[in-house]
Amino acid sequence: MSDTLEHLKHELAVASRILDVSGATSAFGHISVRLPGEDAFLIPAARAAGLVRPEDVLVVGMDGQRRAGEGTMFVETPIHAAAYRLRPDVQSVAHTHSEMCVALSVADVEPYPAHMTAYRYYDGVPIHPEGRMLTNAAMAEAAIAAMGARNAVLLKWHGAIVVAPTLHWACLGAVLLEYNARLLVHARQLGATSFFPREHSLEMFAAYEGDEGTQAYHREWDYWVERVRQANGGDLFHLHGAYEPVSPRVLRPD
Repeated sequence: MSDTLEHLKHELAVASRILDVSGATSAFGHISVRLPGEDAFLIPAARAAGLVRPEDVLVVGMDGQRRAGEGTMFVETPIHAAAYRLRPDVQSVAHTHSEMCVALSVADVEPYPAHMTAYRYYDGVPIHPEGRMLTNAAMAEAAIAAMGARNAVLLKWHGAIVVAPTLHWACLGAVLLEYNARLLVHARQLGATSFFPREHSLEMFAAYEGDEGTQAYHREWDYWVERVRQANGGDLFHLHGAYEPVSPRVLRPD
């Protein structure tokens, strides 16, 4: 478990910094991952996403109480605990304050895929009319319930929650949700909106999603990891071991 724990802490810190570098979130927002074989999850202490290091990661129980680690806890930790309690399929949770997602929520526009990379959101992303911070179990559970069986929910005036079967899926899913929202906002400014056909999204989901979660976007993960490295002067954290890129998976010819 020790090796697994350290690996997950490293990957979680990388994912946090990707959310920052990509513009999916900034000083506010956080990402977590379920701890295998434990009734607990990993989440950073309350630091800006772009500053998270492996040693900042806490172990938190499904009751939202700290089990290990030092530092102030995020007041919205209940979001993550609620998602893991209510959705056994969920292995990772991201909460962002993504600018264009917020814009769509304020306009009451539920996003659907405007680009093929948003295929995971083939049934759209509902808007939960709660803009306050979700600081207790009841508020967090209401937001997760509003998501239903889908992969994300927008919090009106607030941000987004993305749930996923893997950490990479949650991180890249949050990045792509904001990218898709940006495209939708631009399209609406041009006076028209059309969506990527649902049947095409389902085809892509069937082709590129498997038991391991995201399989299509190893190149994107490595791209963002390199962006994090460049943003930190050539080292991911200035104090942690070398990063090993995800091995490419051959799914179908490009």
